[in-house]
Amino acid sequence: MYFVTHVLAGAALATRSPGPAAAIAGGLGTHLLLDWAPHHDYRRPLTGFIDFFAGLALVAALSLLKGSAQVWWGALGAGLPDLEVALFGLGLIRSRRVLPLFPSHRGLSPHVKVGLLPGVLTQAAVAAVSAWLLAT
Repeated sequence: MYFVTHVLAGAALATRSPGPAAAIAGGLGTHLLLDWAPHHDYRRPLTGFIDFFAGLALVAALSLLKGSAQVWWGALGAGLPDLEVALFGLGLIRSRRVLPLFPSHRGLSPHVKVGLLPGVLTQAAVAAVSAWLLAT
C-alpha cells in the first residue's frame, strides 16, 4: 500500500478518535488492515520518496483544513510502519538477523500484493472512503 493511502486512512480515522493515543493506535490498525487488502507496492526508491513527500503535504493540508493536529497523530500511526520498509529498502538495515517489526511486513499476517491496475484501484477506493470520512 502506498504511504499516501496509509496516512490518508489514518488521518480520516483520527478525526473520530478521542485523543492522540487512540489516533495513533487507530492509525496502526488501519495500516495492518490495509496491508491485508489486495494492493500494489512500488519498487523504486524515487517513487517512495515522491509518495512520502506527497503524504506529508496531504497531511499538512488536512491539518490546516480541519483546524486540528489530530490528523497528524492518526497519520503518524498509519505511516510509521513503513519507516522500517524504507530502512530495509534503502539498505540502511542489512543484517539478516534483524527482521521487520510490523506483523504484515514480517510475514506474520497477510500482505496481499497484486498487479498495478487492481492494486491502484483498491487504493483509490480506500482514498475515496477516507476523503468522504474527512469531509463529513
